[in-house]
Amino acid sequence: MERRGPQGLKFAGLFAAGAALTAGQRLLQAARLRHRQDGWRRSAGVVLRGPESTFILSAFGLKLPDPPHPDHPHTDPPARLAAGLHAFLAAEPAPRVRVRRGAAADQAEPFDSVTYSLGVDSWVEGAERFLPPRRWDQSLLRTHDSVAHLPAFAFVARIGPRDQVDLWARVNHVATDGVPAQELISRLEARWGIAESVTFPNPTTFAPFELPQPVDGRGDAAALQTFLDLSPLIAWRGKANKSLPEPITLSAALMWCLSRHPTFAKLQMGTTVDIPPVGDLGRGVGVISIRPGDFESGPTGLKAYVTAFNRELSLVRRRASAGCQLLDATAPIPPACARAMLHQALRQGKAFGTFALSVLKDAKVFGAPIGEIGHDDGFLALGSAALTANNGSKVACATIKGAATRIGGHPAAIREAISRIANDD
Repeated sequence: MERRGPQGLKFAGLFAAGAALTAGQRLLQAARLRHRQDGWRRSAGVVLRGPESTFILSAFGLKLPDPPHPDHPHTDPPARLAAGLHAFLAAEPAPRVRVRRGAAADQAEPFDSVTYSLGVDSWVEGAERFLPPRRWDQSLLRTHDSVAHLPAFAFVARIGPRDQVDLWARVNHVATDGVPAQELISRLEARWGIAESVTFPNPTTFAPFELPQPVDGRGDAAALQTFLDLSPLIAWRGKANKSLPEPITLSAALMWCLSRHPTFAKLQMGTTVDIPPVGDLGRGVGVISIRPGDFESGPTGLKAYVTAFNRELSLVRRRASAGCQLLDATAPIPPACARAMLHQALRQGKAFGTFALSVLKDAKVFGAPIGEIGHDDGFLALGSAALTANNGSKVACATIKGAATRIGGHPAAIREAISRIANDD
């Protein structure tokens, strides 16, 4: 780490102070002299504050909710939508929070309801239907004490000619995480019902839209969206699990598959894990960081890789991994020092990877988040692998954020790696 000038000296000083404070916190926690705080939620509030760190979820072909009052059967569609969404969210068990904006860190605060904004966009046909909206309501909520807050969810709805609804959600990562947010979307799908059977673009149909786009909030980054056929990978994983002494997860299988390709072979990879509540700490996210390319090809190397991956998975789910303990130790220190620590970890890539993967198995279009720094080699967000495409095949929507100079060729490299996995011994 070499930095010059006043800013570099300031960063070095904050990093040194953060390292010392973090080391002290870890000692206090090990001696059980300090109550363990939630490092993931605090870290999200420090480095996942900007629009680049929000993530996108979606639901397609929903039934427009019925009019809120039987005596007003002709309520216009936007009003029906707004009333139906409000009624659904009011009864939701999802975390009732809003995001308090701070100078150095944001914080999720308890609130009396799920906070959200709602906009209505024009209906879209064809492959473009599956591209997220370009404009989102970023309005701050002002409270009586003049403190600025952001809602947990920003919704945009597109209402179709047959009263079908495509609903998009842009989620503030400080407020909640991918798995609980997708669970909310799935409950909404079940509550409203499906008005039409939706087919998704196959990779060829969607190819004209597979273009890197600038990312709001992070000038060095771009985002692109694509559709993938994962059937060769899924078939390979099923075969591998018959011979492995312990199962390989889909995330681990995809990372192994990618590491056999020159584009990804030398990368430190991270994959997110939904962590259940542990003790008095709430639900959160952990990261398994591993370099699959360090393991030799063939059955022996695959077995060693799966053993190492699953060992780390067990530690992360118990918040016992080195990464989880480090995040928890940074939670009590000043946000500027914590930010310097996290920035350095994200730059180095050892703790979180320079390339990351997040899988939401029930998502349709899942838009990737990315931090304010790091993951230059890409952050890949993958939804359901069983979406029905317009040619009858099964596809998954993938979105990638990362350095604009590095991710443009990722879709082709990922497809090539997947197509070759059947030949891996």
